[in-house]
Amino acid sequence: MQILNSIEEAMLKEKDKERKGHYPSGAYKCRRELFYDWKKVKQSNPIDLAALWRFEIANGIHDRFKSLLEAAGYECEAEVGGEQEVPGLKYPFRYRVDLLFKVDGELRGGEIKTSYGQGIKRIQEEQAPREHELKQVVVYAHLTGIPIWHMLYVGRDNAYRTEFVVEVDLGSDTVTINGLECPVSFAKIVERLAVLEGYLQENTLPPRDFRAAIKNGEVKNKFQKDLKEYRSDWQCMYCSWRDHCWRNEIVETQMGGSNAHMWYE
Repeated sequence: MQILNSIEEAMLKEKDKERKGHYPSGAYKCRRELFYDWKKVKQSNPIDLAALWRFEIANGIHDRFKSLLEAAGYECEAEVGGEQEVPGLKYPFRYRVDLLFKVDGELRGGEIKTSYGQGIKRIQEEQAPREHELKQVVVYAHLTGIPIWHMLYVGRDNAYRTEFVVEVDLGSDTVTINGLECPVSFAKIVERLAVLEGYLQENTLPPRDFRAAIKNGEVKNKFQKDLKEYRSDWQCMYCSWRDHCWRNEIVETQMGGSNAHMWYE
């Protein structure tokens, strides 16, 4: 019996579990990708086991944060899950927050993000969290009723680290990051998912929310033609249905031979 094989089989089963609600990550994901996930369409570009292991390594760092916070004197809970109905949506939000802890008796949330260190360094230099991760935190704030969140970034390879304190006005679209205002609308996030629910109800494929650069039958990160750069959105590059979604365009460029025409939609 191979223990690693058993672990990896369990990891794959966990990844493919049935959906019963929206997740906070739906705040930024392509609605066509979400449609494929809800409908359990076979993945054309499934995540590989190496990537799953990288996620597990990141989860190990998440788990360690609880004990580190407790050692620093904070009362803390980790991996706190919940389910919340939201007006305007048929399906509830299902969520699991990384950390809940108290500062001077005030309950706050913590969102942990791990990455390669150079990515963390860029976030430090830009002095702002990544937009899609900020949207996720705004969803957590509205679902839990907790307005203050700490976004904690750590580099897995070189331990670069940075932190942002995010304050969400639950009665408006105002969000402040380390004291600077940034507009993020929870109402628009809900509206976007309500539109997705309509497509699910009608079993109609929604339009794409992002763009891909396709050359010679392959979705490329980027390429250049006539001194112009064409680049895919990262959401397409990491999508598990990438080749399925862009199948017609991929076939068309394959038929073009050495002069394959290139798409950027």
